[in-house]
Amino acid sequence: MTSAVRQYNYFESLEKKIKSALAVYLVLFALGMISTILGMTKVMGFASLHPAMFSAAAGLFVSIAFGSFLVVIGKVDWLGDLHIKLDKKFFGFLEKSNETIFHTLLSVLGKGERKHFQNLPADKKGTIAQSIFSQLSDDDNYLFNKLMNSGIFQNWIWYWISIYGTFAFTILTVSSFAAAWIKLAFFSKEFFGFFWGAALLHLFVSIFIGKFLVNKTKNTVQAIVDAHQMDIANVLVSRIQDQPEPEPETELQETDN
Repeated sequence: MTSAVRQYNYFESLEKKIKSALAVYLVLFALGMISTILGMTKVMGFASLHPAMFSAAAGLFVSIAFGSFLVVIGKVDWLGDLHIKLDKKFFGFLEKSNETIFHTLLSVLGKGERKHFQNLPADKKGTIAQSIFSQLSDDDNYLFNKLMNSGIFQNWIWYWISIYGTFAFTILTVSSFAAAWIKLAFFSKEFFGFFWGAALLHLFVSIFIGKFLVNKTKNTVQAIVDAHQMDIANVLVSRIQDQPEPEPETELQETDN
């Protein structure tokens, strides 16, 4: 199997995993909303009176809903943009990770040279980092193997999945709170408590994985920098002339980790 095919298969498997997870959370969200609107009293009453019919109907609904969501999600091409917007607005770990990558790459330069890269916009930092990684990716597939073996791609997938759960259960928490407030059904308070707990759990997991990813990103990129200092330095030095002149007596601030 060639390197290009191997990389394609690897990222395709990650894409399938995250799209399947999104479909699962959409099904859970749909089930939660239906149960909240109808009221658990009616749902449990029907289940106890018609167990076979309830099981068949629930199984059919889940199968059709999951398949439909999976087909629709499979056709969208804006999922990556959605991830970026959600993280930028609510968590910010992707931006912190990108800043960590950029500053770790700059560590191969001297203090005076690093000043040329201060105050760059995020998109330009990303372009410079991408140019470095593109060059390293030609080095006997070293970069891909290093990142894959570190597990960092898998960690990001779990981060996005936990964000799905956070938002799904947060919306269900608000809905079930409204149902409990108006006493829509006998089990409304218990339903609210379950969704509230699930939302907090997913939020905690999202924050934990996000912080873990920032630290892991730094360690992984540092290992790459240690192995390719000269190559990285050459790319950065070639970019100095394209950067604005540094302000006098201004130092490049390091990213806090």
